Amino acid sequence: MFGVACFVCLAMIGNVAPESLTASKLSVTDISTLVAGVVGAALGGFISWMLARQSSAETRLRDEAARRSELKASALSLLLKVQQIVNGYYTQRQFLYGALEAANEKGLLWNLMSRKVSQQIGFSDTPPQFEASEFVPLMLARQSELINDCSLLAHRYGVLEESFTVYNNRRDQLQAMILPHSEIDASGVIVTAVPADLRPSVEILEMQIEGLIKQIYQNAVDDYERSFTLCNRLSEVLLEFFDDDVFVKFRWAEN
Repeated sequence: MFGVACFVCLAMIGNVAPESLTASKLSVTDISTLVAGVVGAALGGFISWMLARQSSAETRLRDEAARRSELKASALSLLLKVQQIVNGYYTQRQFLYGALEAANEKGLLWNLMSRKVSQQIGFSDTPPQFEASEFVPLMLARQSELINDCSLLAHRYGVLEESFTVYNNRRDQLQAMILPHSEIDASGVIVTAVPADLRPSVEILEMQIEGLIKQIYQNAVDDYERSFTLCNRLSEVLLEFFDDDVFVKFRWAEN
């Protein structure tokens, strides 16, 4: 700014005739012209500097606001995906609870679990895939250990879904083996007489199915508890980090 003022001042002095620079010949007009030029150049430079500074500040604020919006969108996406996993675990757990309650009402709670839990129809869920950008808010909040918890939970949920698929297929296989040897008696009860040569294969398959459904049940119950604990923790961390009304603290209520 001062460089511009000096340059203008020198340029204007250069336009003044040499003889007018003497103390005796320097007119009031010349002095006024020089002062006006210097003041005008200084004022113009100052205004330009202030406008540039204001523009830079506004740009920085817009960039910060855009960055914060991106972080909030990533955090919200992460939270919703974890919530999706929680809902999936809850659905699977309630399906198993319902089967056990139905068996109890019929007085069959003593029976094998694989005979109490039928094939699952009409439910198949794909575990959500997390993006790296969704974990950035957790890193900025110094909660990087939650990143591994989210990834592990999604992996275990995928295993649970695949296990249910295997269980359904194994039960279909077992029914295909024994159905030709089954009939309904006069009281409406299905009676199955497995031939001796087929009995070892049926027993082995039934043992596999029984072990599988017991493991599914244990994982569904335990991981549901872990999933909603993680979801609650995420809601607390994100609410504290962003400190606005976009995020709330979850409170889970059991039916």
